[in-house]
Amino acid sequence: MKIKKVLLLFLFISSFSYAEYLLTINKSRSTIVKCITYYDFAGNDMYYTDAVNDRTKRISLSSIKSYSIKSGYYLDKRDYNACKLVTKKLSSFTLDNKASLNSYNLTYLGLSDEDLNLMFAISGLLSSFLFLFGLFRWI
Repeated sequence: MKIKKVLLLFLFISSFSYAEYLLTINKSRSTIVKCITYYDFAGNDMYYTDAVNDRTKRISLSSIKSYSIKSGYYLDKRDYNACKLVTKKLSSFTLDNKASLNSYNLTYLGLSDEDLNLMFAISGLLSSFLFLFGLFRWI
């Protein structure tokens, strides 16, 4: 019973955020903060899609000091395109039925790639445990 509560709590917390990420880039003399919808790494470059104008941009990782990417933010267009932390209840979000769920649009559920990998790992362990438990129960 306790495992069920922990699993439900994990799924609720991981689905509490919405779609955007907060990207903070620290350069030698400035700091850039942006709302992004997608990011990827290729070689020594980081590609990200800006949430404001929906354009993909590239930045070289060797030209910056550090960066951080945090999930759980949304773009507030009413507040001059500010990137704000999600504090709404999950029931206040609308469902988007435009495409089937995959690893690229699971951010609508608040799942980053790391959260998705963790969810798959936990569900794989639970299903294999249930299979082995059922197999050894009848032996």
